[in-house]
Amino acid sequence: PVAGTELRIDPATGEIQARGPQIMLGYLDRPSATARAIDADGWLSTGDIGQFDDAGRLRITGRLKNLLVLATGKNVAPAPIEDAVTASPFIRQAVLLGDGRDATGILVVADSGALEGRSEAVGLLREEVERLTVEFATYERPRRTVVLPRPLSAERGEVDAAGRPVRTVVIEHFPDEVSQLYERSSPDGQRPASRDARLREAGADHHPEPTASAPG
Repeated sequence: PVAGTELRIDPATGEIQARGPQIMLGYLDRPSATARAIDADGWLSTGDIGQFDDAGRLRITGRLKNLLVLATGKNVAPAPIEDAVTASPFIRQAVLLGDGRDATGILVVADSGALEGRSEAVGLLREEVERLTVEFATYERPRRTVVLPRPLSAERGEVDAAGRPVRTVVIEHFPDEVSQLYERSSPDGQRPASRDARLREAGADHHPEPTASAPG
């Protein structure tokens, strides 16, 4: 940073804040806006999310407005997780969701060429997501992975000019896949089996219950 500038990360939100002689005094004739941007100690809220590496260098990882706020109150920056997941040779695109939910979930677009000839492709993609997000906090890691049926398209407004997913549009265009992320599941993470399936697994014959008919 410029000499005399202090930088810090807000521990509650992950937002980068700056303080120094070059920071503006405020907005002209807009005291409320100034109070929102600069606190009483002179720290300017930049709107950027970031983190310091081991060498003390600051890395910007996203924008505060793009943060996912879980129902638990935890904040999750989606871009670092999406970048980690798309580092897989088998995953072309990824969209992390979870705003207002108990946990995050991720939609992925597979690289069909890289997966050609491989069996259990969906299982492989889920394993890749787990492998590539292991370094993130437990609450940040996707609880479930769902594969999208087609790539996200800029023409459809699903990604922006930088190639980042536009979450609101993705949610609107893929309601079934989003629903799958948050379906109730059994303790092993699988969808609950139907009553007929449970009976078959138990070796029982299932016969439909007779229905009473009205007297003729």
